[in-house]
Amino acid sequence: MFSLEIHYLVGKEKYKDLRRDVERHQLIQIAKLGRPDKRESLRRMAGWLGSRLVMWGSMLQGHQTSTQRG
Repeated sequence: MFSLEIHYLVGKEKYKDLRRDVERHQLIQIAKLGRPDKRESLRRMAGWLGSRLVMWGSMLQGHQTSTQRG
């Protein structure tokens, strides 16, 4: 049982170390690039939403034509 607890605690510490490394890397990237541009993320989100709406509309039109035939 003691061995399992040690493995758990070691794994937990490794995970914390990895998270700290990722956070440090992200902070370095932000410092290099300056402030993150919120407009870019909004553009990506709007593009994703637009493509989903087009897919949904195409699906609805396909469903409508198949019900009109039947």
